[in-house]
Amino acid sequence: MLKRRPSLARLPADHAVLMEACSSAKPPGVVRTRRGVDDTFVPDPLAAVGESQHVANETGRTTYGGTHMVSFATLPDGTFVHRLYTDSRGRRGRWVEHRPEPTGALLDDRARAAGLHTDPAQPVTDATRERTLRLVRALRLAFGAAIEDDGRYGDLLAGIGALETMRAADPVLRDLGPFSMDLFERAAHANQRGAAGPDAHRDLLTRAADAVRRQPGTALSDFVALPHVTAAARRLGGLPEQDLDAEAARVLRLDGGPAAVGAPSGPGCSGRR
Repeated sequence: MLKRRPSLARLPADHAVLMEACSSAKPPGVVRTRRGVDDTFVPDPLAAVGESQHVANETGRTTYGGTHMVSFATLPDGTFVHRLYTDSRGRRGRWVEHRPEPTGALLDDRARAAGLHTDPAQPVTDATRERTLRLVRALRLAFGAAIEDDGRYGDLLAGIGALETMRAADPVLRDLGPFSMDLFERAAHANQRGAAGPDAHRDLLTRAADAVRRQPGTALSDFVALPHVTAAARRLGGLPEQDLDAEAARVLRLDGGPAAVGAPSGPGCSGRR
C-alpha cells in the first residue's frame, strides 16, 4: 500500500521513510510481558526481518524503525519530538537504519565476494542465495547498514564467508542449523584480544579470511575455541528425534511436554535448537 501511495511516489528516490509503528525494527519473535512491557526474544534474527526492513525492501527506500515503543509529543516550548521507550530491563530504544536488501544479480555478487559461489559457468542456486542473505544480514546487525558504504566491505564479506565455509566444513557443527548471529557473536568474543564491539568482529573476520586462504578445509571449531557450542552440538546430535522433542520441552518449560514442541521458528532454524 505504501509503495503505491502518490504522496510517497512524488518524493525524491533518496527520500527516506520514518516508521511510527512501535518496535518496527525488530523481527517477529517470542513475546513475553514483564511488568506490563512486551519484551520480544528473536530466536533467529537472520531468518526474518522486522516491519521497517520489509518496508525498505518493498519501497526500495531507506527506512528508519525503532527497536522499542515509539511515540511523539510536543514539549512546553512547542518543539515536536519523537520518543523511544526503554524495554522491560531498562535498555534504551534506538532508531535503526534499514536499506533494501540485495536481490537477484546484486545478491549473486555478494555470494561470489563471500566465496560461497566459485563456478562462473554455473548460476547461483537459491540455497546459496539464502546462505548469502543471512551473512549480509549478520554484517548489518554487527556493524549497521552503513557498513556497505565502507571501502573494506568486500573484505568483511570475504571474512564472514570464510566463517560460513568453516562452519559447513565442521563435522560437529555443519548439520545442526545454518550460520547464526549467536554463533557469530560467540566466535567474536572467543577471538577477542582486547578489542570490543565492531573491532572484535572485524578482527575475527580478518583472521577467518586469512585462515581459509592458508588452509582450505579448516573446521570452525579448529579455528576458534567454542567448547560450549561444540559440547552441546555433540550431545544433541546424538539424540534420536523423540528425545530432541523432550529436551526442547524441558529447556523451554512447555506444559504439554514433547507434544507441545512446535514448528521451526524460521527458514533453516529448528524449533528444537
